[in-house]
Amino acid sequence: MSTVNNPSGGSGKSTSKGNLPSTDVDLVVVATEAAAKWAVKPEIVLVWITVVDFAAKTDQLRTLFESRTLIGSERPQITEQLKSLDQTINKHLRYVKNYIEEKYKDAALSYYPAFGIEYINKTYILPKDRNSRSEALNLMVNGLTENNLDTKEFGTAFWNDIRTQYNLLIGRAVNNDGQVSLKVGDLNSLKKEIRLTLNCLINAIKANYPLTYKAELRDWGFQREKY
Repeated sequence: MSTVNNPSGGSGKSTSKGNLPSTDVDLVVVATEAAAKWAVKPEIVLVWITVVDFAAKTDQLRTLFESRTLIGSERPQITEQLKSLDQTINKHLRYVKNYIEEKYKDAALSYYPAFGIEYINKTYILPKDRNSRSEALNLMVNGLTENNLDTKEFGTAFWNDIRTQYNLLIGRAVNNDGQVSLKVGDLNSLKKEIRLTLNCLINAIKANYPLTYKAELRDWGFQREKY
């Protein structure tokens, strides 16, 4: 069993750097073992919740925990792909600037906004904010087409492909973040119910085994007396 190794009653500290803190892992483990033990200890009774209901909530907690971990693990991949695409955009923007300057000469700067190019931090670039950059890519594709630069090597076809990839990744990022937020809300609500039940079980065990409750708590998988 993988529980917090601190029988004195203090809270254990973890150096885990995963998607979820180790305390959530511990809660799943303790709740699962407590539910299993409760099923064979009918003398422990809580009026407001049954062992069957608690087991169901424990299973739900494990499922939500695993689901959130899986969804969250995909986010770094999306972020890295967006970062790579941003680098491609920044690298190839100079070609579009050259096209505009070759065609419009001294008036080139006045055409930049039509291509989504903005003056930021003393240079002409596409916005760094990803939502703004997505809109700028729409202007880029339209600007290349409207100004008859669509057949250039890095013309409409190239930037349309970039825009498609970028918007797809932005959509995935938003969807991923939204799912994680929902899972977090559901998980936090369920954790409160689980912790309340565990604390009630601890009190019931103490009441039923006043002389041997410490050993009984360990047998249930409890490594501390409050959750």
